[in-house]
Amino acid sequence: MGSVILRGRIPGQKDLSIFDTRGNISPEIQTLWGSYEDPTINYAKSVMKVSFLVANNQFLSDLRGLGLKEGCL
Repeated sequence: MGSVILRGRIPGQKDLSIFDTRGNISPEIQTLWGSYEDPTINYAKSVMKVSFLVANNQFLSDLRGLGLKEGCL
């Protein structure tokens, strides 16, 4: 679960991969990547990823507002 945070991305960069559709990927590749059949796990992982995206968006919005207010941006 923490791998979403520790992917080595630039801090504040949005991970929009959660919006990619997996229906076009062959079942063999989905199995290789680790597809979960349990709907509870799928739901929990989806909520976690969306909450990280929303929190990151809020952080970037706050940072932009502060930068504009202080004259840094």
